[in-house]
Amino acid sequence: MAEIGFFDIETASADLLYLGGHPGRFVRLCGGASDRKESVGVTADPAGLLDFLNRAKVIVGHNVFRFDLPALAFHCGADYDALAAKTVDTAVLARQADPPSAKGMKAGYYSLDEVARRYGVAGKTDDLRVLALGYSPFVHPVTGEKLTEAERVRQGYALIPVDDPRYAEYLRGDLAATRNVYRMLAPALNDYSLREMRVVAIQGRMTLNGWRVDEALLKERVDAEETRRQQALDVLAGTYGIPLTRLVTRGRGAAKVTV
Repeated sequence: MAEIGFFDIETASADLLYLGGHPGRFVRLCGGASDRKESVGVTADPAGLLDFLNRAKVIVGHNVFRFDLPALAFHCGADYDALAAKTVDTAVLARQADPPSAKGMKAGYYSLDEVARRYGVAGKTDDLRVLALGYSPFVHPVTGEKLTEAERVRQGYALIPVDDPRYAEYLRGDLAATRNVYRMLAPALNDYSLREMRVVAIQGRMTLNGWRVDEALLKERVDAEETRRQQALDVLAGTYGIPLTRLVTRGRGAAKVTV
């Protein structure tokens, strides 16, 4: 049994975690490595990774409470609570070691690659965006509309062949970066940081649970609000003569008109 199991996954676009709408499986490639010789390497079979994680005494990943663990639970049947209870998230450690300032941090400041760079250890090996663009269409397959680069990347994440060696190499780079970052941050592990792990784990569970919505009642409330809004506008226009359209001035001098 591995004492510490490092892991990472590659998926369809992260913003589709709970929304769907992606071709094929959401969790597309999995990687695991241990502090010993035991390793699942890189596999397209999530079951192999889950077996590895279940047997490890401690599991380590970056930003896994917010993404990887919910993804494995939601799409692959992982026991979120059991895994979260023994997880060390290096993103949580990084925020404790270098807390956000009052003005906040730039986007991506706590990403795995940025944290690795600040600690002077090896980070990711390639740019997954570039790989995604290489497999993404230039136009929407149904509407024929030209896609922006951002939309092409979003679609491309789900289209990279799982047997593309560059895909597996990227995941191995993530695993190496995670291991390196953990080694730099592990001395900061204490009772307080472990408590914070539990707090963030609960937040991840809340997101994973979501909440139920009475759709019929919600529509009824929205329709009622729109009716009240329209009634208020009618009073403003009919009783007080307030125009309900935006006035626009055109022309100059004698030809100047307001409509």
